[in-house]
Amino acid sequence: MKRLAGKRGCKHMWIYITVGVLLAFAIYLSVQWIRCSMEVKEGKSRLATYNARTIALSYGDMTYVDSGEGEVILSVHGIFGGYDQAYDTCKDFCSDYRIIAPSRFGYLGSDVSGDGTPAKQAEAYVELLDKLGIDKVYLLATSAGGSIAIRFALDYPERTRGLILYCSAMPLVEKPKKFAEYAGSPAFLCNNYAMFLLSPMFEPIMGMEPATIYSMVPVNDRKDGVVLDASITNPDMARNFGEYRYCRCEPGHSNNRCWINYREYTN
Repeated sequence: MKRLAGKRGCKHMWIYITVGVLLAFAIYLSVQWIRCSMEVKEGKSRLATYNARTIALSYGDMTYVDSGEGEVILSVHGIFGGYDQAYDTCKDFCSDYRIIAPSRFGYLGSDVSGDGTPAKQAEAYVELLDKLGIDKVYLLATSAGGSIAIRFALDYPERTRGLILYCSAMPLVEKPKKFAEYAGSPAFLCNNYAMFLLSPMFEPIMGMEPATIYSMVPVNDRKDGVVLDASITNPDMARNFGEYRYCRCEPGHSNNRCWINYREYTN
């Protein structure tokens, strides 16, 4: 009888422990939901301070920041970005340059043209520049924005003063035998709450500081762009290797310099 009572007591103890753990986990998720909601609200308030503008292009809308005077830098943001990330990348140059910082396809108020390829995105940038009366630009690209900036420089050399790749995707030296058809966060994770919960693991998973989440929210408003980057933009230089044949990296250089053979390309 004592042994049976002991077993029952042990079983009840594990039930209490399990219920306690589940209750603690539920409380944790609830607290994180509240924190996430507060950060999303703060993020939307932050976006309002950029005084972004929306312009109607032939295929839909594009939202952008236009600040400063002088020669123009067209800032091409990376994944999980938008006009905010594009502007913040080069806002310190506003005293000497005019900064045009658009949201790319699917990000913060910008529609998608066609299948959203880097070529289509470069084409949309040209239409934006035409609308703004801008002839030539310096391209400054970060992360996933590199493919679009390179595509722009190759397709529109007459509109390009220079190309700056900053922590950016780079052209491949050789055609890969295989590559990731989807290079980015899964679509089901591209929402405010999931990313907020994952943020403590950003460093080992994505190589980013956990605090990056505060510049990413609202993630929901960037989801279409993230999925487009993962499925179309990021694999493009591998998938369409031949179309980037006039853009090469100089091997052996720590700064990964790139050059575009405009003379050969335009002949």
